[in-house]
Amino acid sequence: MTREKAIDAYIEKFGGFPYFLFLGASDETIINAVVSALETGEEIQAGDINTDY
Repeated sequence: MTREKAIDAYIEKFGGFPYFLFLGASDETIINAVVSALETGEEIQAGDINTDY
């Protein structure tokens, strides 16, 4: 699966993709996160809500 196809599948299931969480991330990291989210049915969340971006 390519990064683009993974993101498209995520958008189809959840209605959007949290691009800001993956700025500078490798394709492998993005694909793994998307596959995990699709398998569990849980949207990707930021790791620490108290993080100051």
